[in-house]
Amino acid sequence: LAARIAIAVTPIAESGGAPEGRDVCSSAVMAGRARISTDFRADAHGFVRFALAHDDVSPDQLGVLCQRILEIETYRMFALMSLPLARQTGTMVQQ
Repeated sequence: LAARIAIAVTPIAESGGAPEGRDVCSSAVMAGRARISTDFRADAHGFVRFALAHDDVSPDQLGVLCQRILEIETYRMFALMSLPLARQTGTMVQQ
């Protein structure tokens, strides 16, 4: 399993918002002081990109948010790895 994740951290006032023309998942965190957005798709270089826009969040809190993003993406990738086996097993169970 290999993961290439790029996290762009910018103040909310400077953030360009979510990528246009794509289905984007976005969530406000830390009582609305930060917003995380991604489309969960790998780009041409193999990176899944996340945008983390914040307003008055300490460097320590940003570090915690980045770690959580990495954990979520890791768990998502592990779940996707088992999807073919789950589909095969589901077909067998239905029969």
